Amino acid sequence: MRAMDRHDYFNALIWLHFPKSKYALHHSAYRSYQSGQRQIHGNLRNDLTDALTRFDEGGLVYFASAREDLDAIRAVFRSRDDQAKADFARDRRSQFAIFGHGLLEVWSKGGRNLTAGLLIVGGEGTWDERLAQYLELMDEPFGRFGTFLVDSLLK
Repeated sequence: MRAMDRHDYFNALIWLHFPKSKYALHHSAYRSYQSGQRQIHGNLRNDLTDALTRFDEGGLVYFASAREDLDAIRAVFRSRDDQAKADFARDRRSQFAIFGHGLLEVWSKGGRNLTAGLLIVGGEGTWDERLAQYLELMDEPFGRFGTFLVDSLLK
């Protein structure tokens, strides 16, 4: 870790709170490189590793309760309706977790109007266990991520 570096500091905090998830993310990326999946133009990463890296830097997670309809929630966050997303989040702030350490760094420096890649995670267990399982099973990124204006959690 670089001394006095916010980026590394926030990455360490995420490792402390989500150790299984961080391991699963990096393990999935490693497996993806080993599988020889197709490459994105102009980038050494393939589609999955690119999405995982973007999530690692700027990701947000919504941990759905057992009673919630995951498909309906995913439809809201895959839409372009930012007001519907903010309305949904208003009473559910406690179910969101910031995973992206780069997002935390920019936010801590006063950055606003930030859009995060959002995963909707169901299941049982701790948040770390649930997210780790989700990331471990991810074999391709398409249709997995929604978007969310992070500032909506402040309102």
